Amino acid sequence: MNVLFLTCDRMLATSLIFPKEMWVAASHIAQVQQRTKQHVQFHVASLNDATSTNLAGITLPPTTTLSAIEQADVVFIPTLWRKPEQLLTLSNNAKDCILRLYNSGAIFAATGTGSWILAELGILDNKAATTHWFHLPDFKARYPQLNVRDQHLITQADRIYCASSINSLVDLTVHLIETLFDASVARQVEQQFSPEVRQHYRSRVFIDGADNLHNDELVADAQQYIRDNSGHKINFSQLATLQGISQRSLNRRFLKSTGVSPNQYLLRIRTLAARDLLQHSNLSVADIAIMTGFSSATQFSDSFKKSNGMPPRAYRQSIKPKMFSG
Repeated sequence: MNVLFLTCDRMLATSLIFPKEMWVAASHIAQVQQRTKQHVQFHVASLNDATSTNLAGITLPPTTTLSAIEQADVVFIPTLWRKPEQLLTLSNNAKDCILRLYNSGAIFAATGTGSWILAELGILDNKAATTHWFHLPDFKARYPQLNVRDQHLITQADRIYCASSINSLVDLTVHLIETLFDASVARQVEQQFSPEVRQHYRSRVFIDGADNLHNDELVADAQQYIRDNSGHKINFSQLATLQGISQRSLNRRFLKSTGVSPNQYLLRIRTLAARDLLQHSNLSVADIAIMTGFSSATQFSDSFKKSNGMPPRAYRQSIKPKMFSG
């Protein structure tokens, strides 16, 4: 796995340092747990072929040139301090390299004004995007062909993610770690870097195509049915019959489109609902288990620990609100 961090002059160093440290932590956790044998390589490349300046005066020297990167799984684009137009004076070589990486399948994560680069290159045409709130009017005016979501802090359009701020970038980074590693690794990274009560990624993001980033309408209908009925017992054989296919065909198509089985998807939906209740309610673990559709508190605890790396009570304790007093 190759993770690339792009630097530029007048950037905010935290828009790269924060996700890099989180990503390095995820790599270490995954190796310790032996959940992956992937070797993660981290690269830093400058958009202007030099050691870039930043507001904090932190030195972030390139480890390679942009031209030397043949392939990347994830590319992070930083945000600038003030005027985003400074980002747009890239060399033709830098532009060609970014387009090449995108066309080769890289995931792009742009923070704040970093989304202007992708917009300038046409990668965001007719796609959902956002930027820092202060620059939204100029962003809309300059790029009318974009689907600018000024009410959302994060947007996802296929392999392109835009985070409006560094705070939102933290949630986005956790989501990407969960996508490319697994939920357990992501939860441990989240607890280390951002243990306070936060909105879940799903509540902050606008996704082109919503939850079904695939073309199988039958599976999309099944996903909607599961979400609508996640608090109740679901008979997947009956669900398949409603769809006019066998349960075996439903399982096969569901796995092909989403990467998980229908039952795994149901557990994911239930666990996400339980996380929100653990954060924002005083309900007991047993009550939450019943409300979210688990057959017992024991099943809920086992499932929650498997996906979040800790049991429900420990999770609730770890995200307790911060208190301030005068």
